Amino acid sequence: MSEPVLLANFREYYQTGLDSFKTKKYNSAANEFFKAFITLCDLAIYRKLKLLPDNHDDRFKILKINFPEIFKIDVSLFDVYRRTYKLRLSKEDAKRIQDGAAELAKILNIKENL
Repeated sequence: MSEPVLLANFREYYQTGLDSFKTKKYNSAANEFFKAFITLCDLAIYRKLKLLPDNHDDRFKILKINFPEIFKIDVSLFDVYRRTYKLRLSKEDAKRIQDGAAELAKILNIKENL
């Protein structure tokens, strides 16, 4: 996987999140925004370490050591995201994850109209 693939995946997930948000499917929106966020986490890791994590646990460990500022965002959003498994999320919950993805895109100098 390369940076262009990760960026394409980010754009797809983020756009799908926007589409779901517009139709008030907040669990789906949160899920897609979180995937967009995680893809950007992987991009940060790839840019610096030239590797990609295999799962959330690996990603958390790498972020905690190498990207503490991103790790703080990730942990808070992951807790919201996990609620999609059992609960109905609010518009505010989905927006929080969307904002996290947009914030990380800004940190990584991703020039997107978010």
